[in-house]
Amino acid sequence: MSADLLRDGSVPDLLKLAENAGAKEEVDKSNMTCEQLYGPYPRAIPTPYIDKDENTPPPEMVDAAKTMWDLKSMPDYRDKGTPDEWIPRDGRLVRLTGRHPFN
Repeated sequence: MSADLLRDGSVPDLLKLAENAGAKEEVDKSNMTCEQLYGPYPRAIPTPYIDKDENTPPPEMVDAAKTMWDLKSMPDYRDKGTPDEWIPRDGRLVRLTGRHPFN
């Protein structure tokens, strides 16, 4: 079954198939990829919040970004006007010390 394709062309997740079938036997996880075991990888590019409403840059712009420097033109709104404005940061970053979170 692991080589069979679903209707949408994707390979079925073995863990989900085993859970849905109610299988009591152990699934051999040694041949599974990390993505099959743990889900998709998170994006490595920080996505800034561009305003207080936690809006982000347009999805097309974020998807087209190959490195974090591609979003440099849209800094996090909390960094605007500070010496740290040039550093791309993810909007979900927890800021422990106000405007300069790493000091």
